[in-house]
Amino acid sequence: IYVWQTADWTNPVVLAGHTQAVTHLAWSPTEPLVLASGSTDDTGRIWDINPDGLLSGTERLTLSGLGTNVLTLAWS
Repeated sequence: IYVWQTADWTNPVVLAGHTQAVTHLAWSPTEPLVLASGSTDDTGRIWDINPDGLLSGTERLTLSGLGTNVLTLAWS
């Protein structure tokens, strides 16, 4: 997953972790720098973007063992 800064479109934040195609992304409605992703690798992941004030991303949580592709996500 690449997250780009639209101010200059350079140096994207790279979120590495999924091993197959990413099928869905959803920004948190309450935390503007938290992103959820779903993949055909049967995992969902929660990411912190810019956790240390630098251009970086950190995986906060992995939901694994789902037994099926994650085709959609929703925050509640």
